[in-house]
Amino acid sequence: MLRTAELAQMLGLRFLSPDTARWIRDKTAQRQRLRESGVEDTVSVPVLSAEEVAEAIEEIGLPAVLKPRQGTAGRNTFRLHTQDDVTQAVTGTDLSSGYTVETMLRGEPSVAGPQWGDYVSVESSVIEGVVQHLLVCGKTPLTYPFRETGQFFPATLDAEAHTAVLDLTTRALRALEVTHGSTHTEIKLTADGPRIIEVNGRLGGHPYWMFSDGQTGWDVARVTLQTALGLPPDPMPDTSEVTYLLRAQPPVDAVSLVGLPGIDAVRALPGVRRVDVRGQPGKDVGWRNGTSTQVALGYGTVPDHAALLPVIEAFHAELAASYRYV
Repeated sequence: MLRTAELAQMLGLRFLSPDTARWIRDKTAQRQRLRESGVEDTVSVPVLSAEEVAEAIEEIGLPAVLKPRQGTAGRNTFRLHTQDDVTQAVTGTDLSSGYTVETMLRGEPSVAGPQWGDYVSVESSVIEGVVQHLLVCGKTPLTYPFRETGQFFPATLDAEAHTAVLDLTTRALRALEVTHGSTHTEIKLTADGPRIIEVNGRLGGHPYWMFSDGQTGWDVARVTLQTALGLPPDPMPDTSEVTYLLRAQPPVDAVSLVGLPGIDAVRALPGVRRVDVRGQPGKDVGWRNGTSTQVALGYGTVPDHAALLPVIEAFHAELAASYRYV
C-alpha cells in the first residue's frame, strides 16, 4: 500500500497520501494518529522484545492484545488475560519484526445481539474527501484467539447504534486524512459505544463472492474501480434478505489438515449457494495463522437473520463432525 501511495503521488494520481498509507499500515501509528485527533484514546505501545512487552503490560494493564504492527488476518495475535498468557505469547514469537501491545476492547453482546459477534465492519468509498459508506456487515462470534467465523449483511444494529458506527468511521477516516480510495473499518461494539479496532485502505475480505453471485447483483470489483476513477459508486440495492459468508475454522489444537469429508453435506444445506474449499491435506492450520486457517467458505442468502442462525449451526456442525486433523 505504501509503494502504491508513493507511485500515485509521483504520477499525480488520486489515492492515499504516503503519510495516510503509513498510518493505515502501521497499527501503532494509526492509534497515535487517532488519539492526537481526538477520535479515540485506545493505548498502543510498540514493542520489540519480551522485556518491552512486560513494560507495556505494566503501563496499560490486563487484559491486552499483542499483535504485529503490520499484520493481517489476525496472524500471531494473542489475547493476554494473565501473566501466563503473556509468557506463552512471547515464547517462540519473533518480536523484533515489530509488535504492539494494546488495551483490549471489551465487547457488549447486547448491542448486536448475544447470538452475534460483538463487532462490525464498514465498507466505505472516499472520493475527493467525500465519504460514502456502502454497507455495514455484522459478524458471527470469533473463535480463539481472534479468528473470524463469518459475516453477514445487513448487520443487526438498531438505528442509534448504526448511526454511531458510521459517525465514528467518518471521523476516523478524516483523522487519517483518507481523501481518495476504498476502506474497510472494523469496529468493536462496547458498552460505552463503538470503538475503532482498525482502519484498512481496501475493502474487506471476500465481499466479491459474498454479493456478486447472490440476489443483490452488487459488484464489488466495479465499485472499487468506480471509486478509483472518482465516479459515484453503485449503492447497495435495497433488499429484505440476508446475505452471508461463513468461515470454517479448525479446532485450536489442530496442526495439519488430513481430510474434510463433510463438505458435500455442507453444500446441500438450505440457503447455501456456494462453498469454496480452502483446506487441502497437509495444510498448516495452526491458530497462529489467524483467519487464514479457514478450511472452507460458505456463501448464501436467507430470508432474515432468524433463518441464518440454523444455517450457521448446521454449517459448523457438519464440518466439525468430519474434520480430520493431526
